[in-house]
Amino acid sequence: MQIETETGPGPPPGDDGGFEAAYHRHRDRLRRLAYLMTGRAEVAEELVQDAFVRLHGRWDEVDVPPAYLRTVVVRLCLDWRRRAAMGQERELRLVPTTRTTADPPEVDETWDLLRRLPPDQRAVLVLRFYEDLPMDEIAAVLGCRPATARTRTHRALARLRKEMTP
Repeated sequence: MQIETETGPGPPPGDDGGFEAAYHRHRDRLRRLAYLMTGRAEVAEELVQDAFVRLHGRWDEVDVPPAYLRTVVVRLCLDWRRRAAMGQERELRLVPTTRTTADPPEVDETWDLLRRLPPDQRAVLVLRFYEDLPMDEIAAVLGCRPATARTRTHRALARLRKEMTP
C-alpha cells in the first residue's frame, strides 16, 4: 500500500519496504525461472510461494533476499524434478504427454529439447542464459564448484546441439 508523505509516495509508516516489497518485486521473475525449470506454471507458482514462506521465516537472518530466493527456487525445482522422475518411473504411462492450455504459447521445439535435459544440465542453462548469472554464482546456487558448473553447461549445450542436428 502506498501513501502520500511530505516527500511523495512511499511505503506506509513502519514499513521499510521489507518482505512485502521483496515479494512484489521478485515474484514474477522467480515464477518465470521456476517455470523454465519445471515446465509447469502451476508447479512454478507453488514452488515460488514455498520459497517466500521460507524467506519469511528467516527474514531477519537473510542478507541478500533476491539471491536467497533464487537459490531456494532452483533447489526446490531440482527436488520437484527428482520426485516427478521417481513418480514417472513407478507409474505406467498409457497416454502420451501432451501440452496443456496452461503452457504459454512460446513453448516450441527448443523448449521441448530443454525439457529432455537432466535436471542439473537444465538448471545451469536456465541460470546462465535466462538469469544471466556468471559461473561462480551458478555454482553457488547449485552447491557445486565453478568447474562443475562449466562442465554441466558444456555438456548441456553439446547435447542440445546433437538433438537439434538432423
